[in-house]
Amino acid sequence: MSYLKENCLRTEVADVLIDKLMIIRYGKVEVLGCGICANWNWAVEEVLGDKFISCYKLVQELALGWPDHSGDTVMPIPYNPNCHQWEGPNREARMGLCDYMLEQLVDYRSALC
Repeated sequence: MSYLKENCLRTEVADVLIDKLMIIRYGKVEVLGCGICANWNWAVEEVLGDKFISCYKLVQELALGWPDHSGDTVMPIPYNPNCHQWEGPNREARMGLCDYMLEQLVDYRSALC
C-alpha cells in the first residue's frame, strides 16, 4: 500500500493536503530558502497537529510519474544553479510538479467519497 493510502484515509485530511499545496502553488511560499516539501510539511503540520503526515514522503511518492522528474527521489526537481529555487526555471519546475501532484491528490480525494 502506498504512503498516501496508508495515511490519508479521510476526506478531511485529503482536503488539508490539497488546500495547503494549492496555497504553495497559487499563493505564497512561506520559506523561500526551502522547497515544496518543507513548505508543505509546515503548512500541513499547523492544521493536522498530531495527525501529522510527512509531505516529504508524499512528494517522493507523488512525483514518481512526473515527466520532468530529475531521477532523484529526494530532489525530484531538476535544479538550475543559475537562479534561486523559487525563480526562473526552478520556479517553473516546482509549479509543474505542484500541478502534477494536485491532479493526483484531487483524483485520490474523489475516490474517497
